[in-house]
Amino acid sequence: MKRSLFLVFTYLILQLCSAFIVKIGFFIYQYATTGVITADLGITEVIFSLLLSMLLMFLVLWKKGLIPMDKESWSLPKPSSLDYLLWVLIATFSSIFLLDLLMSYLSFLPDLMEQTFSSVFESIWGIIAVTLIGPLLEELVFRGAVTRFLLEKYTPRTAILVSALIFGLIHMNPTQVIGGFIIGLLLAWVYFKTKSILPVLIIHIVNNSLSVMISKEFVLADSFQDIIPTTAYWLIAASAVLLLITSLMKLNQATSSPFLTVKEEEEVD
Repeated sequence: MKRSLFLVFTYLILQLCSAFIVKIGFFIYQYATTGVITADLGITEVIFSLLLSMLLMFLVLWKKGLIPMDKESWSLPKPSSLDYLLWVLIATFSSIFLLDLLMSYLSFLPDLMEQTFSSVFESIWGIIAVTLIGPLLEELVFRGAVTRFLLEKYTPRTAILVSALIFGLIHMNPTQVIGGFIIGLLLAWVYFKTKSILPVLIIHIVNNSLSVMISKEFVLADSFQDIIPTTAYWLIAASAVLLLITSLMKLNQATSSPFLTVKEEEEVD
């Protein structure tokens, strides 16, 4: 647990430090070029801070040897890799739809980052950070390291729940805490079953990319219910439940966890 908490703490500290470094850097640049300092630096500061914190966290992971280099960590389960990918995508889209349904009943939760994300999505670098770089970094940190550490110490159920809870809380934004926890359960479980970064990275990229796409294409929509006719929406919701159950069963059948459980480790000892 200590190693997991250390990485989470480092992740948060680097975000704060990056924001401070970028702000000071912009102030110096403004004063050097204009002779004045503007308090409001705009969304450019946010994007620079985001990218800098990601770069620094990648360096921390690299220095500590936590970026897996083996082929198994970046591949899909064999021999039916394509079938596995298909069921991963079905589970992902089903989960996203059902999570959207749940969040539509939790609309009272404040979205503290709504305006910030809307502005970030106006920049190509912001979109790349949210849809590609961010998911890669978070999967290396929260599945490849945090979840792995927890699985080595606790039972799979405990490790997956704690990992998902940490992943949800790390977002701090109330609406993202709930979504992060639920998606975190799926991500941690898939990682537990495969010990591979690739399938969880695919899930994360699809989730974030779909969020960005909907945010840009349907600016006024709060949920899928706002863009899908009522009858069709509930038919899709019912189908999503069945597809999610089926896909999870298929994914479970396709893999046997490469992690030793706590009980198995005791038997080995």
